[in-house]
Amino acid sequence: MKRSINAFRKTWLSRRNHWLDKRIPAENESRFNLTNTFILPSSFGWAMIAIVVFLFILGTNYQNNIVLGMSYFTSALLILSLFHSYRYFTQHTLVFMPFTPEFDNRDILLRCELKSTQQYTGGEFILSAHKRSVESPLDSEAEATPISLHLPPFKRGLHMSPRIKVECFFGFGLFRCWSYLQPKHKILVYPSAQKSSINLHQINKDDNDVPSQASAKQQSDNLQGIRNFVETDPLHHVSWKHVAKGQGMLTKDFGETSGVSGWLRLNDVMQGNLEESLRIMSYQVQHLSQEQVEFGFDLGTNQILPQSGMGHLQNCLFQLATYGQSHQMDRRKNDE
Repeated sequence: MKRSINAFRKTWLSRRNHWLDKRIPAENESRFNLTNTFILPSSFGWAMIAIVVFLFILGTNYQNNIVLGMSYFTSALLILSLFHSYRYFTQHTLVFMPFTPEFDNRDILLRCELKSTQQYTGGEFILSAHKRSVESPLDSEAEATPISLHLPPFKRGLHMSPRIKVECFFGFGLFRCWSYLQPKHKILVYPSAQKSSINLHQINKDDNDVPSQASAKQQSDNLQGIRNFVETDPLHHVSWKHVAKGQGMLTKDFGETSGVSGWLRLNDVMQGNLEESLRIMSYQVQHLSQEQVEFGFDLGTNQILPQSGMGHLQNCLFQLATYGQSHQMDRRKNDE
């Protein structure tokens, strides 16, 4: 029974998302309008409709004008609330911000701004996706309200964003206006880091290469302090300013950075489990970047020449995130 319900639910969600893709295409900035807005009575609204029907039947049977008048008044209130709920909802524009790349063991942060024309002030919006939601009261004096929603962790790769359900109950809470919006921004998820030893290969070939765990050092331009002069120190490092003051021979102590340029290869850490191997590579590229080591990157299908710096790190992590992924983006069709 449970399997049948899950299969039916999965089929219904698939068809609904397919219909939404045609009706409400993905956009990074969406103004609510007649095309992308849905409106129905809330649970309180359905209760009010039941009361109206009951009063109308009661007033008709007993020919009581006061009861009929109450049913007409309540009906007018419902219609007026319907109109104002729609007008309030469609005065807003939702702008999605780009996703910050994350690792596969961390939540994805969805950031957006809700802009208003201020025809109706106040109110509250609810954003939800993947069984997570956030309620955001709107500032009556601000034209734009920032909203953040934490999505559950995604698997490694480049993903389409899920559809975000946006709803409000403005106007006595009798009607619920909602929409399903989807950002065009992609979600980039890196493999998390798994600590391991690091072997750098001096040349990127399958033969005649020399793995090395130690790296040669070279002088950097970072001055760490002053120390006593040693005979092996070069003269151009001597602090002649201190010599002139009669403080003796002192040497400027510069920090050392790794000067070796080597290669990281996926074949060296491949242990049967691809995802585990990619997590090991993720740790290695992050560690070497922190140590400011120049290194090349070889995944077999893709190679990156030895470099260093933040741009090089992001490029390597991107290659790890999208390794083995097809050109078509994976799309998660879980509950919204």
